[in-house]
Amino acid sequence: MTIKNIQTVLRNIVDATSAETAWQHLLEAIQERGFPLAMYAYTRFRTANGMGEEGDHLVMSNYPTEFIKGFVLDQERYKVAPMAKWALENNGVRSWRSISENYHTFDDAQKEVVAFNLKHGMMAGFTLGFRPSRSHEKAGMGFALSPFDDDQDKADALWAAHGDDLSMISEVAHLRIMSLPLPRRVLTPRQTEVLEWVGSGKSIADAAEIIGLTQRTVEKHLRLAREALGVQTTAQAIHKASVYNQIFTERPN
Repeated sequence: MTIKNIQTVLRNIVDATSAETAWQHLLEAIQERGFPLAMYAYTRFRTANGMGEEGDHLVMSNYPTEFIKGFVLDQERYKVAPMAKWALENNGVRSWRSISENYHTFDDAQKEVVAFNLKHGMMAGFTLGFRPSRSHEKAGMGFALSPFDDDQDKADALWAAHGDDLSMISEVAHLRIMSLPLPRRVLTPRQTEVLEWVGSGKSIADAAEIIGLTQRTVEKHLRLAREALGVQTTAQAIHKASVYNQIFTERPN
């Protein structure tokens, strides 16, 4: 497989107009450098007890579907997974060799995750923890060999050869994704518009006059925005929509 030079990869990522497009460029670059599988996970509402509510997470991956179902969607094993826990608490990179080296320190829940990983062939790879740029935010990535390829020596050699590029590309992609509207929290154009006017200090009456709607219709859109964002108040909706780049951002045509 031809490896695109890093300048081309970074330009493609920076030019991406959606989180999904940035992810696809990142995944392609990772695969070109020897890791066929990758997972990116991100939360902007981390709590003292973990990653916060599931609905506030962004996870993008090409890991096997059955693995994703048990690790993320149905069983939420990521909440106690040793490498996910490491990425939540640390910045930098860590080889999955540490799983076998530290297995004797794991509790029963962590050991069950390791058994689940082995069952699905997720055996060799690396984890990258990103340095947060603000409070309550954390992101990490996993880079894995093909299912049931347990050659950690091979993964270590790939990282020795391409780790600097992979770290830089991943960090740029993470920063780009953070700057784009996140797909998990999507507002309609009208909900966005009313939140922006109210967030700019306009009253509901003012917003209705500016937009050309009735106050009741503006109140309806504010209510729907609160429901879409999973919050109780309009102030909370404005904050959350801003954090998720849903308002006050340039939107592609």
